[in-house]
Amino acid sequence: MERGNDEQLLKLTNSFSDDEKYNQAMLIDQNIGMADKIDGYLKNGKNEEYFIVVGAAHYLGEIGIVKLLEDKGYTVELK
Repeated sequence: MERGNDEQLLKLTNSFSDDEKYNQAMLIDQNIGMADKIDGYLKNGKNEEYFIVVGAAHYLGEIGIVKLLEDKGYTVELK
């Protein structure tokens, strides 16, 4: 499997807008909401397996879904 350049993607994602309110709404708030939703699925007690897809702009960085889930104690695999 070939992977892209995460550093370049993060740089591109962070350059979408200089508007802090836009970035807060479109990235940060959405990332937190999605990470919380994923956490809820995994803690629902059903012991089911989930396939979760998010846009590439949402999974990188300190406020990306991967980091937010790792902060909650999960091990995240990107495939």
